[in-house]
Amino acid sequence: MDSPVRTIHRDRFYAPVKHPDDAKRDANGALENFKLKLGHSKFCRQSAFQNVATIFPILEWIMKYDLRKNLLKDFIAGLTVGTIAVPQALGYAVVAGVTPIFGLYTCFIPPLIYSLMGTSRHVSVGVFALVCLMTGEVLTDAIERQDVRMGLFNQTLLLMEPGGAGLDGLSPPPVMLSGSQIVSTLAFAIGLWQVVMGILGLGFVTVYLSDRVVQGFACGAAFHIFNTQLKWIFGLSYRKRRGLFCLPLSVYDFVVALPSTHLPTFLVSLVCLTALITARFLNGNAKVMKVIRFPIPMELLVIVFGSVASYFMNLRAVYAIDIIRSVPLGFPSPQLPAFHLLPELFHDSFIIAVIAFSVAISAGRVFAQKHHYSIDSNQELRALGVVNLVGGFFQCLPSAVALARSVVQESAGGVTQVVSIVSASLIVLVITVLGPLLEPVPKACLGCIVVIALIPMILKIMEVGDIPHSLPCNHSSGC
Repeated sequence: MDSPVRTIHRDRFYAPVKHPDDAKRDANGALENFKLKLGHSKFCRQSAFQNVATIFPILEWIMKYDLRKNLLKDFIAGLTVGTIAVPQALGYAVVAGVTPIFGLYTCFIPPLIYSLMGTSRHVSVGVFALVCLMTGEVLTDAIERQDVRMGLFNQTLLLMEPGGAGLDGLSPPPVMLSGSQIVSTLAFAIGLWQVVMGILGLGFVTVYLSDRVVQGFACGAAFHIFNTQLKWIFGLSYRKRRGLFCLPLSVYDFVVALPSTHLPTFLVSLVCLTALITARFLNGNAKVMKVIRFPIPMELLVIVFGSVASYFMNLRAVYAIDIIRSVPLGFPSPQLPAFHLLPELFHDSFIIAVIAFSVAISAGRVFAQKHHYSIDSNQELRALGVVNLVGGFFQCLPSAVALARSVVQESAGGVTQVVSIVSASLIVLVITVLGPLLEPVPKACLGCIVVIALIPMILKIMEVGDIPHSLPCNHSSGC
């Protein structure tokens, strides 16, 4: 019985002696295990990079960027888009109800952020007519609510006893926000909606908004924007209509006020409209483009010559023509949005967020199919959301994909979002150096630029007759 006990004792305290071949096999196995772990760590690092690149797609395409092949194309396209963005930024800011400088801010910061996070290579982000019109409506409502609250507060003060008795229980006066604060808070609210929808993977919602719906909404909005610019073009002054039938009523007000047209303003508008229409015809002529090979930046030329003529002819003092007056220099200072205003903007910001995204994804898919690449709808939501969130801290208007500038960007030969970086750099030059030179620009010039830019959207009404033929079930199909 002693023998088994000693055997157990030996097995516990003495390791078995291994054959040299077994030791070699164990060493090889350890080496293979180390290589496997090393490979797994490389895979983890690669997955981490891919995760970051999913949020910032620029990390993928910038490493494959062909400087010789694409840089010159992107640079020329960026300058072209920038020259169009400057006058549109000034004009659309007026549509939104704020001073023109905030339109320039919106064409500077948002394009830079989108170039980092966007998956479309050909869209231009910044001010967009449809979104600016909706922003102007929200701003008007918010200001009216502020005025009502302040009026009620003043009435309460008047009803108080003389000598201030009873003021202890009175609530503090309502906070009065400027137009820029309301607009930037709206941009923040829109960005919040878009980021949340992107995180939840709700990019599929655009399936329920067909191109016809978005185009019809944009066409209707174009008529409203056109109507708002008539007073600048003709130099008129009449009240702004709100609510049901506001468009026909505004047209009626315009017709009634037409005999009091300010002739000097109308003459300026007539010259601008003639130049812009001529340039649009020449830029759309294939034979002309083969000769000049570069679209005529007539919008920018209208701004330049309008500023020069206004300055040397003193149009404001001599002819009472309304001008921009003030364009401050420098970058926008960061400021917190008015968070207490977010509940009031809950409904309007959601509608603008969905429509802006629908326009963006529609334009992005067209360019992606044409140039054989894919876009991620959820990432587009997140990108536009971050664009508006950051813009809300830098006094920007709500940002969206601008259809006209996107078409120009693609037709001018733009290949990547380097175009947005170049165009934003041109806006920086205007903000930091050239701003005061824009102060004499007549507002009639801005109105003409906006009206001519709306022509393609307005002409969409001619496609109404094609809608029955585009339906899946129509008379010709026997349904």
